Amino acid sequence: MSIDVGVLNLHDYSYPRLLFAPNGKQVAMLLGTSVLVCDLVPGAQPRKLEASGNPPACAAFAPNSATLAVGYVDGTTLLWDLTARPKE
Repeated sequence: MSIDVGVLNLHDYSYPRLLFAPNGKQVAMLLGTSVLVCDLVPGAQPRKLEASGNPPACAAFAPNSATLAVGYVDGTTLLWDLTARPKE
């Protein structure tokens, strides 16, 4: 029996990518045109980081886990302050 799993296209931004913060307390998920950040505690709600609508191509947490750098397919790079409280 064989299973054809196909070829992973690294430029296909429709599959989710996960990043764990260095402090182990947060995870970021890149999916489609969204970036979701969630604290790894029971009941935590994901925080959606809104940008220009372009898909994120890559991301990295700062060593102190306070900032998330996100690079988008249009060449834009944004630094997100994860210590700031979201607007209600």
